[in-house]
Amino acid sequence: MPVNVKGLIVVLFLSALVFALGKRTALHFMEEEDFKRRRNIWLILSAAAFLSQSFWLFSLVAVPILYWGGKKDTHPLAFYLLLMNVIPAIPVPIPTNGLGINQLFNLDILRLLSLCVLVPTAWRIHKSPDPNRIHGVRGMDLLVLGFGALKVALYVPPDLPNHVILHTSFTNNVRDALLYLIDIYVLYYVASRSASSTRVIRDALAAFCLSCTIMACVALFETLKHWLLY
Repeated sequence: MPVNVKGLIVVLFLSALVFALGKRTALHFMEEEDFKRRRNIWLILSAAAFLSQSFWLFSLVAVPILYWGGKKDTHPLAFYLLLMNVIPAIPVPIPTNGLGINQLFNLDILRLLSLCVLVPTAWRIHKSPDPNRIHGVRGMDLLVLGFGALKVALYVPPDLPNHVILHTSFTNNVRDALLYLIDIYVLYYVASRSASSTRVIRDALAAFCLSCTIMACVALFETLKHWLLY
């Protein structure tokens, strides 16, 4: 499959344009070093997505960069929210050839961000000696975890066209519980523990708005030109 060079050029141009025009406003809410690092990582990962032609090759580039970026960033939650839209969240199944199992779970950019950015951040928050951080389990934590347990327990298997009801299994329940922790609880944990000031919340919202602005420009271009870039 040939590399979509034209699409890459358009995406990089639109992204760079939004970052350039939005820099002055963004710096009211975030540190300049964070802005530059987030912008550069966005552009690098966009280029890697188009040039790799495979999610797994893209992941080889993305995993160390995302881990490093999340560790260096002043507010990892804002870093996560900015990069949510760097590529479309298309699920890709993890290969299980030779593992003796039919299915592990799917990966996409959101789950990759959670594993590389949010999970390490949650661990650092948990180990932080800061006396002002939230310690222990709160009532809201129990509610979020309880909803996850309810979601796993009340899982309804799909009704296939031939009217065969697939029964769930212990393995599937464990997988669902793990994915709930990765996809939902870790994000809640980091947000509830790190977004402890107006400054952090503004940074996170500004990063998310910047990300959405880029994707809005891409969507507008695709609509006007009738050309799917991704």
